[in-house]
Amino acid sequence: MNRKYFIVLLLSTFFWACKKNKDIIPPIEDRYEEGEEFSAGIRTIKDESSLAFSYQLSGLNSQEKLDFFVGNSFFNQNWVQAPSSSTARDGLGPMFNARSCASCHFRDGRGQPFVNNGLLFRLSIPGTGSNGEPLGDVNYGGQLSDNSIQGVVKEGDFNIFYNDQSYQFPDGESYSLRTPIYTFNNLNYGGMNGGIMFSPRIGQQMIGLGCM
Repeated sequence: MNRKYFIVLLLSTFFWACKKNKDIIPPIEDRYEEGEEFSAGIRTIKDESSLAFSYQLSGLNSQEKLDFFVGNSFFNQNWVQAPSSSTARDGLGPMFNARSCASCHFRDGRGQPFVNNGLLFRLSIPGTGSNGEPLGDVNYGGQLSDNSIQGVVKEGDFNIFYNDQSYQFPDGESYSLRTPIYTFNNLNYGGMNGGIMFSPRIGQQMIGLGCM
């Protein structure tokens, strides 16, 4: 093949491919919707610190800001046992997992069970209820309460132990994983069902809600 002809053919193919590609790819302004880079649209909070979940949503009006402030104060303050001089913040118990919402949703983010609070155990036994819901334990219901008010005995305690297991990557490098082992003790209202099933849970983030 003539060298000059070959070069012309190569350049023609290149420019044709570029033109075809250009026709297929739409203009950049048509490839996305305005504001879609913000995960919550105009409500997006531009903060990546540990306080990011604690802000009110952007764009609230004056009444909504007040509602957020009031709700957030309930969220962060400890509830107390009734009767109390603080009639707006009493009514804790008789059994509970934490005294405040913020204890399990630290800084409105996920719970930190090994630093603060935020770990609880959901309980169920085999079978389902009339609406398809899980069946709770006959003595402890659907969730273990490891705290209680004065004069009431809490349901019980839990402990966490770890079983370290060693493994190897295909290239021979060793690594280890910890398997948590959960146990319940000091159960004050009788034994749990022999088929008890449990699920450890941590508090989830409460994004910009300021809710009660």
